[in-house]
Amino acid sequence: MKRFNLVALCLFTFAAIFDCSAAPKIKTVVSNKAGTKSQKIKCKLNSKGTKYVPILNEKTLANLAKKSISKKAAKQGCGALLITGSVSKLSQIPTSAQVINKKAKKNAASSGTPPLLTDIPELDVPELFWNGEDDDNTVRSINNDTADADQCNNFFGGNNDGDDAGLAGCFVAQSVGEIFQNALRTGNSFCYMKNFPTAESGVTIDNGLENIPDQVAENIFDTPASGEGNRLVKVNVTGFPGDEEEGGGDQTIFIEVKSADENSTNKNQYAFDIWFCNDSNQVTGYENFRIGSAGKYTVTSVGDDDFGASFVTISGQLTNNNGELDFDPNSPREITLEFEHEDGGMKADIEIVSDKIRAKQRNEFSDQTLNSYIVAEYTGTSLGELRFTSGAYRDVKVGTEGNNFEAIVEYRSSRYKAAPNASVGNELDDVDLVNDTFYESPDVQVDTSDYDCTGTADVEVTLDFSSEELQDISADCEGDALSEMNFCNNDSEVESAQTNYENACFDGGDEQ
Repeated sequence: MKRFNLVALCLFTFAAIFDCSAAPKIKTVVSNKAGTKSQKIKCKLNSKGTKYVPILNEKTLANLAKKSISKKAAKQGCGALLITGSVSKLSQIPTSAQVINKKAKKNAASSGTPPLLTDIPELDVPELFWNGEDDDNTVRSINNDTADADQCNNFFGGNNDGDDAGLAGCFVAQSVGEIFQNALRTGNSFCYMKNFPTAESGVTIDNGLENIPDQVAENIFDTPASGEGNRLVKVNVTGFPGDEEEGGGDQTIFIEVKSADENSTNKNQYAFDIWFCNDSNQVTGYENFRIGSAGKYTVTSVGDDDFGASFVTISGQLTNNNGELDFDPNSPREITLEFEHEDGGMKADIEIVSDKIRAKQRNEFSDQTLNSYIVAEYTGTSLGELRFTSGAYRDVKVGTEGNNFEAIVEYRSSRYKAAPNASVGNELDDVDLVNDTFYESPDVQVDTSDYDCTGTADVEVTLDFSSEELQDISADCEGDALSEMNFCNNDSEVESAQTNYENACFDGGDEQ
């Protein structure tokens, strides 16, 4: 059952964030221009206390030079760190869905405007990844038993520049979508929590109004002031849209907003925990949200329900962009994902840096295991704006090493095409899908003993989604989420072509 996740629920005003009187040294990671090498450096506040600057001693400069990282990059990396207390407004805080925030420049590899990734499931998938229109399309020719030798050779992906991107190219785009769909399921929760406190209907403070600063609903998730304890909020959700199997219906959620004193002790600017409860008062999952003293953004999400056990972490560096907070596009953002169920499991390790997405992935099915690596270039600053422009993909079925499946593609004019000479493919040279220690089976450990579904809350709230206003909020927030990203596997024409390929292209055993 999909939980009604409340990521970023507590980010409403930050009125009680503590001030920083010390001048701590903070570590950050900087990268070379290509994003292929990185170095951890130390930063300190400048003499005015207005921004962080790098500590560039002889050893640090030598390490940067070895990795072709400039002093300018070091200054940018430290300068992007947030001064403690700079987080102040809800409108400043980015959601997890904005973790892909990139530099403001156009990728040169692609020509034309690729479709939004969110739109691909509704498009003509055969004509987006295979050459030809209508019945001349490679996929449809195979289904109609009219394919020529070139179409048969290119169905899985062409070897020459401009050939069909093919099934391999389709899987490149699908892999990008599936990774973010699985890893960022909580990304739209911030949207709900940003909007419901100001709703004029559907929201009721049942108990504890006196425990909210100034007794104003919008302040419910302000950081408790110094001398106060953490604030526990219980949220009763009724009539959430969707089928019960998809997370619809009634739900109970607890949120603990960490106090200013606890934040100071743990070197956080802001922090909260969320946990989700079933009808038996058992915890089915939890999430931890932290903004560190210099703006390090970390979300951890753990779940254990009928579908299986999962563990996700999202991290990145926040930076101030004209009064609003964004993920720093010059700093690596990382997503890790592990999932186990009775029929197998999967894991992914994703890095987003220098306008590229790099992802290792392991998928375990009942009858086979697939290790893969993908590097993709993109445009867009949020999931709803994500356009895949070019990418390279390689996989191997465990036990059949040496029989790799590979594709390098880029978007040109109206469709994706094979691009074996594209620079993005160079990153496949050093990929090891067998000996890299990442490619071990997922091992998800879920411990919910720190969370209680029967505790007495300081504040209790009911969200009634029979309210048209809350339904409108739900429709807007769900619009940013990725769904149906397995568009290659789910396309009936592509599926039929895979089934018919041997008969159409080998004439019952004799190759055409």
